[in-house]
Amino acid sequence: MKKLLITNLLVLAVLVGLCEAVAYVWLQKVEPQELVYGSDTFLQKVYGENWQDYKQLMAEQGRNLYYKPFVEYAERPVDGRFMNVTGQHVRANRDEQPELVGGKGTVYVFGGSTTFGYGVKDNETIPAALERALSGKYKVFNLGAGGYYSTIERIRFLNLLAEGFVPEVAVFVDGLNDFYHTQVPDESWLSPQIAKTLEFDPLWWLRGQVMEMARFSSSARFLVKLVRGQQDEEVALPDAAPADKLERVTTRLTHNRVTLAGVCKAYGIRCLFVQQPVPTYHYDGSRTLAPAKYVRLNVGQHVNSGKGYEMMAARRAELDREVPTLWLQDLAIDGPMYVDTVHYTPAFNAVIAAEIAKAIR
Repeated sequence: MKKLLITNLLVLAVLVGLCEAVAYVWLQKVEPQELVYGSDTFLQKVYGENWQDYKQLMAEQGRNLYYKPFVEYAERPVDGRFMNVTGQHVRANRDEQPELVGGKGTVYVFGGSTTFGYGVKDNETIPAALERALSGKYKVFNLGAGGYYSTIERIRFLNLLAEGFVPEVAVFVDGLNDFYHTQVPDESWLSPQIAKTLEFDPLWWLRGQVMEMARFSSSARFLVKLVRGQQDEEVALPDAAPADKLERVTTRLTHNRVTLAGVCKAYGIRCLFVQQPVPTYHYDGSRTLAPAKYVRLNVGQHVNSGKGYEMMAARRAELDREVPTLWLQDLAIDGPMYVDTVHYTPAFNAVIAAEIAKAIR
């Protein structure tokens, strides 16, 4: 019986492997490689002649998250060629592993993946460009992480203060992910997974494992392509969340900023809140290096920030009375601003950093 079971498992493994190989070869022939994030064709289109550097970056970037108490997760430590993240979850501004310190001459920059710098090298992020723009007068620490928004940043900042890490300046770059995570009361994208783990729901766990494997499965992509056929040739943007839901998000973002401003005042920290540029507000999608169809396919709930920003713009004077903010929602450059759907190009990061540097000075 045991021998038969092992034989059946081996046969199943061979069949699955064969299906994956056939699906992979078929997709390489029929699927536009410029729409496959991280493919050689995609990287060549986005990054040009240095695309192989960014292929290495993508390998180092991966999905580098792991559990961190109270904030639920953080960027995993990485010691790479183009990405370096310390055990304190600080991304380097160059090829180094910086030690987090506080005190005079230090700047902590919080934000999501756009601040962390998905799709760009260590020295091409907003914090790296900010350190250069401040002419070496400040040591800037990149405390961004994929999926972070104002609530998680508030918790992490307070935890750092409790640990004795008190900067001279704290910068919070927000807006994009606040309108992506519209659940109020708050939930990060990892919250349901943590809850189900604690509840020990084996069926939910099994479903999660299958879904995770399907993300990387050529067979799964083959089946989706087979079912959808040519239906995805014209891809429409999804609808934004209802106005009342976006209003609750605006309230949450504002209250988080008010709370942080009060804490900064109590500690004598100069606090700067930045309303970051987003690709769905006053932007037609023409200034991204990624293919237009790729952007439409992957924008998802980021459409919420476009509508949410319109609502905030109408109340800007009122919101500034609550907490003064550096409004960069209309900031733009003549060249490409995004390397994919939402993440900034090195050139756009430098312009954003220059505006933040002006405010700090």
